[in-house]
Amino acid sequence: SDVYKRQAQYSAIFEAIVENGEQNLKTGKLVFDLRGEGALPTLKLEKPKDWADERTPVLKFPPVRIGKTQTLPIVLKNDGHVPATINFEVQPHESFKFLGLTNYTFVPKSYQSFNIEFRPKTTGKLEWFVLMLSLIHISEPTRLLSISYAVFCLKKKKED
Repeated sequence: SDVYKRQAQYSAIFEAIVENGEQNLKTGKLVFDLRGEGALPTLKLEKPKDWADERTPVLKFPPVRIGKTQTLPIVLKNDGHVPATINFEVQPHESFKFLGLTNYTFVPKSYQSFNIEFRPKTTGKLEWFVLMLSLIHISEPTRLLSISYAVFCLKKKKED
């Protein structure tokens, strides 16, 4: 069975009581059942493929020289039948930049890339975290995306 196409069944009881109305329990209120089927928005992470653990995807940059730029994508797909919205919470970082929109609504069966630019200013290995929030779809967990990189600097060989 395809989890993205599955419809869920929902039910609730609606009850309305008129203020200062008749106090008779049988005639003083309106009560009825609500039932229906529906599908929740669904987003699937296509890239990156690496994971730090079962809840944290990792976007790994290769080593990049100081002052040079490398860009890698985060790719999401709406595999469902209803629109889905994503919101990225991004903290400023001197070497990383989130390019484009941080809030996006997917039409059903569509893909979208979100690019991360890396321009190192110092050498070393660091991490940057981006929070991905799937809006409306409460059963989809919030994901923390780890973006890691290594920076190197070429030095001239000392002459004897």
